[in-house]
Amino acid sequence: MTVTESPRKHLRVQPYRTVWRQHRRGVLAVILAFIVLLAIAAASQYTWNHAFWGAGGQSDRLASIANLINILVRQGSLLLPVLLGMLLGAGLISRARDTGRHVLAFTQDSTRWQWYLAHLLVVHMPVAAAAAVYAPLVQRFDAPAPMPWQGRFSLEHFLATPLIAGLSMLAALQVGALIALLLRNPLAAMPVTLVVLLAAGSFITLQLRPHYATPEVTIMAVEEGVLGGYGAAYATNEARLPWMLERVHVTADGRTVDHTGEHCPWPSRPWDYPEMQPGDTQETFDARVEEIERQQAQQFDEDALVVAQCLRDRGADHFEERFHPDSRFWLFQATEAALLLLITGLALAVARWRIGRID
Repeated sequence: MTVTESPRKHLRVQPYRTVWRQHRRGVLAVILAFIVLLAIAAASQYTWNHAFWGAGGQSDRLASIANLINILVRQGSLLLPVLLGMLLGAGLISRARDTGRHVLAFTQDSTRWQWYLAHLLVVHMPVAAAAAVYAPLVQRFDAPAPMPWQGRFSLEHFLATPLIAGLSMLAALQVGALIALLLRNPLAAMPVTLVVLLAAGSFITLQLRPHYATPEVTIMAVEEGVLGGYGAAYATNEARLPWMLERVHVTADGRTVDHTGEHCPWPSRPWDYPEMQPGDTQETFDARVEEIERQQAQQFDEDALVVAQCLRDRGADHFEERFHPDSRFWLFQATEAALLLLITGLALAVARWRIGRID
C-alpha cells in the first residue's frame, strides 16, 4: 500500500516544489521590499518628529523632506496590488509562455491545472498574506498625523485593513495571471493588466463603494448650507468622522441647484489681518483685530443671505448632507471583501477553462 501511494504523493507535490524553486526569489524579494518600505516609513516618521518637535521647529527643510518621503511610501503602498498584479500575476505566467516553459510543464505527469494552482498557492497566497500584514503597519507611520476628512472610509484607512489589503492583492494577482492566459501575445499581458487593474480599482472606488448602502440624509435650511453649518452627520461624540458624499442645495423634487460660475457666487471670508503699528500696545492691537474680525463676520453673513436668496430664486428648497456614518465601516469592509472574493473566484474559473486550451 505504501509503495503504491508514494509515487502519487510525489506527483501531487512535484508542481508546487517546482514552482517554488523557480519563483522563491521573487516571493522573498517582495517580502524584503515590504520590510524595507516599513523601515523607510518608520525612519521618515522619526526624522519628522525629531526635526519638527525635537529641534524646536527650526529644521523645516529636513521635516519637509521626511514628510514627503513618508507620504510617498504610504500613499504609494496603495498601488502595490496593481504593481504586483502586473509583475507577479501577469509577469510570471506570461514569461513562462514566452520562454516555452509552460509546454515543458504541460508534458509532465502533473496536470495543467496543478501547474497553475501551484502559482496560486506558492506565489500568490504568500504575497497576499504579506500584504495583509504590511498594509496596516505602514499606515501607522504617519508624519505628521493625517487629516482623513472621510474618516475610516478614506483610502489610506479603508484599503489598509488586513482583510481588504490581503484580498485586493490576491484578486489583483489572479486577474493578472488570467490576462496572461487569455492574451495570445504574452508580452502584452503586463501593460494590459496595468490598465485593467487601474480601471477596476477606480470603478470600485468611485462607482461601487459609495453605493454599498443607501446614504443617510440630513436636511437643513438653505441658509445653513451657505453659512457652512454641519448637521446630524457631525453631531456625534465619536472620534471617527462619517464619509461625507455630498453637501448640496436641492429643489423640492430633488434636483441639485448649481451655484457655480456667475450663478450665486459663494461668499468668501477675507483673511487679511493688520500688522502691529508703532505705538500700539498688545491690548489696542488685539482690540483692533477683534473689531476687524467682527466686521468681516458680519459682512460674510450678509453676503451669505444674498447667496441664499439667489439659490431660492433658482429653485432651492433646502440643503442636504448625504453621508455614510462610521458605524457602517465594517459593513462596507465585508461587502468589498465579498466582491474581491467573487472577482478572485471568477478569475480562477475562467483560468481553469482557458488553461486547457493553450497550446
